[in-house]
Amino acid sequence: MSSPTAIIAIVPAAAAFILFFVVLFLKYRKKRDRVTLYFMLCFLCIGLSYCGWVTRSVFYPPDADAETVFFWFKSTYMVASPFCVFLALAAFEFLKPETIRKTGNLILFVAPIVFLEVWTFFSTPSIVIIAGQNDGIWPPVLSLGYAVIGGFYLVLINYVFIRFLLENPKHRLYAKVVLMEIGLIFFTSGTILEASKIGVGSVEAWGLFVRWFTASGALIMMYAYMKK
Repeated sequence: MSSPTAIIAIVPAAAAFILFFVVLFLKYRKKRDRVTLYFMLCFLCIGLSYCGWVTRSVFYPPDADAETVFFWFKSTYMVASPFCVFLALAAFEFLKPETIRKTGNLILFVAPIVFLEVWTFFSTPSIVIIAGQNDGIWPPVLSLGYAVIGGFYLVLINYVFIRFLLENPKHRLYAKVVLMEIGLIFFTSGTILEASKIGVGSVEAWGLFVRWFTASGALIMMYAYMKK
């Protein structure tokens, strides 16, 4: 990739999410709780997918062949997609653990993302040129699937947090959850914009904003969760 703007958009964001994962991993080694585990896996999924974009964008030629584009495009999406279910699991485990502790409920909870992963694996993206390099774009139906399933998890998480705040204004975790919800709004907005490719006409500057915006939301959430 020849554009420094595009490189700045993805490399620091990838490094940030890997750093978030490492911080939470160190916390998990000391405190082996499920909330930390789910947050850690969430950021790992995003960090690895961003690293995939870094590898493809920085080290591969702009006119990479279709097979290479398909592999990296599919793999980054398939690695990234489970982040939303891990984030949702973290939210429920933090505030309503009894909801997802039953095996049947847990299976139903993760079923949509498993379906999306299988759908993605058997789908073929179209080749387009974005930011001066060969890239992929999903068929409209699969793009809608990403929007619906990803949106379901992200809306559900916000609902859980907001309902908790409305019902428990004097709870000891109130300030922590307020800050986590602020970060979640940033994070949710960024991931929706990233997945929908909104602003693709100015993708380099837009990608810089969206990915840093998403990373800032994750940082706020992580800070709020770890804050005593």
